[in-house]
Amino acid sequence: DIASGIMQQGQQMIGQPRVNGDQQKQINTLRKDINAFTKDQRLIDAAYTKIKRVAKERTATGDMSMVFGIMKLNDPGSTVREGEYATAKNAGGVSDRLRNLYNNAIDGQLLTPEQRANFLATSDNLYQAQRESTDRSIEQVLQFADEDQIPRERVFGTKRLKAYQKRKKTKSGPPEGIDPEDWKYMTPEERALF
Repeated sequence: DIASGIMQQGQQMIGQPRVNGDQQKQINTLRKDINAFTKDQRLIDAAYTKIKRVAKERTATGDMSMVFGIMKLNDPGSTVREGEYATAKNAGGVSDRLRNLYNNAIDGQLLTPEQRANFLATSDNLYQAQRESTDRSIEQVLQFADEDQIPRERVFGTKRLKAYQKRKKTKSGPPEGIDPEDWKYMTPEERALF
């Protein structure tokens, strides 16, 4: 048919091997799986980046954003919106203590230095655990691609695959020549550049 002919011509133009209709269906299925696995991770990436950026502010607004970010790390699907009071109904997976800290921050109460440090440590641990879980799911999908002899780039995209491979190599800490303090505050996207 015309559509598959155009698709095959486009693949030849960009150097990708031809795929038949069944392979393309499998690629699409694997892509959907990866997108489903990474949906929460994208929300968590945004929350984690925000936590790292506002942690230095030491303002009620920064503290509110920090607590909100931790709530998102704990429960990415939470319906609490930044700036509104958290209730048991809209922050289902979030502890009462965390909800109270968030509501206090809305009222202008600052976190103590100890609470702020604990939030940063907790956010690092939560983020790392989620990232590792997401990467395990991605690897599982990529192994299905390998079994079907589908190039991983076709499923995950060249740029995302390179970032994933780099992340796997640098899991234990910053690459040589990068200050650990700088590494700690980099976003996942910034880290993927190294």
